[in-house]
Amino acid sequence: MLSDLHIRKYRGLVSTRLTDLTRINLIVGTNKVGKSSVLEAVEILLSDHVPSTLCQVAARRAEVELPKSQDEDPGFPTVYRARPTLSHLFAGHLLQEGVEFSIEGNSSTLGAVCTIQVPGPDYRRSNDTLEHWGQGSFPFILKSSQLRPRGNSQTTTLISERGTLPNLPHHVPPAGKVRPAVRYVGTEGLEPGRLDQLWDAIVLTPEEQHVLDALGIIEPGIERLAALQGSATILVKLRNSDARIPIGSMGEGIKRLFVLAVHAAASAGGILLIDEVDTGLHHSVMARMWRLLVESARRLNVQVLATTHSDDCVSSMSQVCGEFEGFRKEVSLHRLDAGVETATRYSAEELIIAFRGRMEVRGHAAR
Repeated sequence: MLSDLHIRKYRGLVSTRLTDLTRINLIVGTNKVGKSSVLEAVEILLSDHVPSTLCQVAARRAEVELPKSQDEDPGFPTVYRARPTLSHLFAGHLLQEGVEFSIEGNSSTLGAVCTIQVPGPDYRRSNDTLEHWGQGSFPFILKSSQLRPRGNSQTTTLISERGTLPNLPHHVPPAGKVRPAVRYVGTEGLEPGRLDQLWDAIVLTPEEQHVLDALGIIEPGIERLAALQGSATILVKLRNSDARIPIGSMGEGIKRLFVLAVHAAASAGGILLIDEVDTGLHHSVMARMWRLLVESARRLNVQVLATTHSDDCVSSMSQVCGEFEGFRKEVSLHRLDAGVETATRYSAEELIIAFRGRMEVRGHAAR
């Protein structure tokens, strides 16, 4: 598990530190303070194939460049010719020689560092392969993000044109290479073509019942789930009913709990990143959602980093810690404030005290 994280010049994070991370970490703060950027940074840092992950991160925010004319790539619809652009990953949205961002994470014994850099003119002059590049073209230097004993490093070059990377195919790690699973859950809801695959991997394993138990938080009548063959549809079977109901018809809360439970199972031994963890959930079920996440993370050895804007979400987490003393060492809250380098850390015990007295911990702007 990551214990500390230091992010420099990534998006709006000039220099941001999170310290003493635990198994469950809730990141809070005002809008535009960089909560989602922290999750992206961890995803990039621990990626098995950083170029693909950079593309995914940019595409997720619709940071793409469309061709200026049909002549650039004829024969394909415009939407398929869009390429992720990387300028928005750098502080100030600037892509010019010499800019870089870096992400560093540490555990008790290992360190990981990922630096993305646009090299200066000296590098361009010394590298013959760059002579043919036109105005506005940049190479990127990627320093290895592999988890390794501190002090070891490795450098490679990513070739890029006009500050973009091509849409790269999904990368399959070499045989025998085992890395922690890193899963990102956004706010968009169901992911066609992915959730059915994740569910198929869970069926007939002990985790199948845990997912059904999670959905029972909102709908106790759910008896079975199945992926419809040949499509990305997940079907629900309710007790005392023969109808097959698409899970998307069951409401946002059911969909969100399904997404969280399935991704937790798929993250076994790794890290689960959740943006706006309470999306689609009524405040009355948030405490049970937190119990689900903590129990799943402990059972499957998963570290969770999640964000929220909701005071109810934080209060529910403190409620669960108050009810289950064994959870307290597993949980912490980290508040980001604009202009403050190190996030303010709250232990579970501090959260319990704070919310018993209704003390505000979400940031100065919320007071």
